[in-house]
Amino acid sequence: MRRPMKTIPIEDLEDVVDEVLALVGGDPRQAIMALVRGQHDIAAELSEKISAGYERRGTLH
Repeated sequence: MRRPMKTIPIEDLEDVVDEVLALVGGDPRQAIMALVRGQHDIAAELSEKISAGYERRGTLH
């Protein structure tokens, strides 16, 4: 069963963006790179948790 996606208030997103920029010394390119790496890592983790059989079968509709 799928859990509903959590909505993050805009104010919190602003704080997250500020935090990421501060971590990379204000360089927006480095901030984007860090976020892309993070998303890539999350996707890799999820793909390891999903069985190969499930991926081959796909979802039933």
